[in-house]
Amino acid sequence: MKYFLLQLCFLLLLPIFAKAQLWEHYYGKPGLYDFSYFAIETYDKGIITGGRTVNPDGYSYTRIIKLDMNGDSLWSELIKSSYGNQIRNIDNTIDGGIIGSGAIYIDDSEWASKPFAFRLNACGELEWCTYFETDRLLPWAQNIVSTDDGGFLMTLNSFGDYDTENTFLAKLDANGQPLWLKPVINPDIYDVRNPLSETLLKTESGHYLLSGKGYWRYNPADTIFWLRPFYALFDQNGNEQWLTPFGIADSLVGRAYACTEMGNGHLLCVARQYFSLQYIQQGFII
Repeated sequence: MKYFLLQLCFLLLLPIFAKAQLWEHYYGKPGLYDFSYFAIETYDKGIITGGRTVNPDGYSYTRIIKLDMNGDSLWSELIKSSYGNQIRNIDNTIDGGIIGSGAIYIDDSEWASKPFAFRLNACGELEWCTYFETDRLLPWAQNIVSTDDGGFLMTLNSFGDYDTENTFLAKLDANGQPLWLKPVINPDIYDVRNPLSETLLKTESGHYLLSGKGYWRYNPADTIFWLRPFYALFDQNGNEQWLTPFGIADSLVGRAYACTEMGNGHLLCVARQYFSLQYIQQGFII
């Protein structure tokens, strides 16, 4: 009887669940491979979605589409470059435009990527595009967010001139010109190897919370560094407020992902823990 009542309730509620979806649209052009990676709400209650389009020439380019609240396309912008580019993140600007970051290929080689950022105005017109030189292999710009002074703060992965790879904070002015570059992990202070940033969140206090992963060791005498999640807080000038790896005392192996604010100064962050020996055995040995 209970099973019958459960089935009856499910059948009665099914039409309600079906009506929860307001609309469904498809975007792109026939004959092309189109991918959408993320979507954000805009100042006018519309939606910006970002992804990539694979052209017949074999190169991938960033595709940005503006939708109204009903999912109808208002404009679409294809950001082309000589040898392709890939987007990693987008954000709103304070004047209703769009800022984005990722990797751009300036040579016809899969190893020749450079971190890059671009800005569109509210009409989807490209205002500027900039990239960063580095000798590292396969670097990219992971995240970019607007700052209160009209500029932008972004994270660069696999970047810098240290002995090991590092992740950097970069400050851009309103025109995309770099003002400064600072390592997220100062190797003179923290004994960590190959850190990479994952997300960058602007907090209500005006600070910037960065999550990522890096190889840390439990004791200074250890010769093996284990993969740990880490979180760090910075002001808009790149000054570190605090930085902490997570799970060292508990031998936790994994990486950090997104964070969100819960109010009253508390943050909720998620991470992935690796249980498989395939990952646990991947320590960084010196």
